[in-house]
Amino acid sequence: MTQPLADSTLEIVDQRGLVVVSNDDWNNDVAARAYFQTQTSLRPSNATDAAALVSLAPGTYTVIIRGKHGASGTALAEVNTL
Repeated sequence: MTQPLADSTLEIVDQRGLVVVSNDDWNNDVAARAYFQTQTSLRPSNATDAAALVSLAPGTYTVIIRGKHGASGTALAEVNTL
């Protein structure tokens, strides 16, 4: 089994290739931090995990997860629509 990605960054890119969201550590994102304070069962277990809570216009997006400093490992991307 592959090791989990220990310190990740997250980007959401639109169909034109423009970065519309980026995050390094989830608790540095004001919306994500406020959400995870109430939804503790969904809170990332590691403070260095990347997570964002955003509202996007309908369209096509790409989620890019990278390890900082060339780190490698397994990452999970979960996207929910409301």
